[in-house]
Amino acid sequence: MNRCMNVLAAAIAVLLGGCATLNETYIAETTTMLEGDGVRIFEDLEQDAWGGATFQYRASNMNDVPVCVQVTMNSGAQTSGHSMGSIIRVPPGETVEIGYVIAPAQFDLSSVYWGPQSDGSCGYPPPE
Repeated sequence: MNRCMNVLAAAIAVLLGGCATLNETYIAETTTMLEGDGVRIFEDLEQDAWGGATFQYRASNMNDVPVCVQVTMNSGAQTSGHSMGSIIRVPPGETVEIGYVIAPAQFDLSSVYWGPQSDGSCGYPPPE
């Protein structure tokens, strides 16, 4: 009986371990949207084993000072869900998530970055 329980427990552990792997995503493609002055805004197409896809947007700041970034969705977009448009302050030397779009989707984006105001806040709208 104990041997049977040990075999059953081992089989369940293998199955559960496989399920965890199936729920993980992988980056299928990375596209740079905007790059300059030590700032990079990019899109990672993340896919899972079940065929789901999410466009994840991130910003990297390679400067010694913070920067402000914003990615906005242009009019006429159709998505299965999204979070977009917030103004994000990116600390020096860091990469942060700034938005996502769940596929299937049809959309165009605009992205911008700028330096914070003298008080350290990003302010709105971004300077032109």
